[in-house]
Amino acid sequence: MPYLTIDPADIGRQYREVIRVNSQSGKGGVAYLLENEYGIVLPKDLQREFGPIANEEVDRLGREVSGAELKGMFWREYIERATPWQLQDFETEGRDGKVRCRARLLRDGKPIKLAGEGNGPLAALVHGFSVAGVPRFEIANYSEHALSAGEEAAAIAYIQIKHSDDRARWGAGVDTSIELASVRAVLSALNRS
Repeated sequence: MPYLTIDPADIGRQYREVIRVNSQSGKGGVAYLLENEYGIVLPKDLQREFGPIANEEVDRLGREVSGAELKGMFWREYIERATPWQLQDFETEGRDGKVRCRARLLRDGKPIKLAGEGNGPLAALVHGFSVAGVPRFEIANYSEHALSAGEEAAAIAYIQIKHSDDRARWGAGVDTSIELASVRAVLSALNRS
């Protein structure tokens, strides 16, 4: 709830119209605008990670920013990160409670094929990375939701990975397939590590 001396409705306005994000803003204002203007519901730990990133950019700009600018910051930091890892193709098949995956990726522009197995698509992907010699990591947090409705609805997945040295990074991915959104979120977290 914003700290206001009057109710904006008393002067014909709404709360969202008076939410401003500047260099003094906390993570709550950033999260509020992303959720209310774009349906991006950041997990609390991701709010704590993204808030300082957004505030640093706002400090650099030296002015208030709009919801659209905040979304752009989030997209650049999490969704559009395409190096060193980039997804080309991802397939899964399941039998007897085991899921196998095959992935074609680019690492720094060079093709890499991964294959792994686990109790789900993400566990299989993580296993595939370890088999390929990528330093071990695990999925520490996972959240997802729809960004829109209908047959072509996009989903957004948020995944926090934790490395063996206890470093943790969030990633986010968007796709019309929740499975692919999740894979993209893993790659986003790796790209931010």
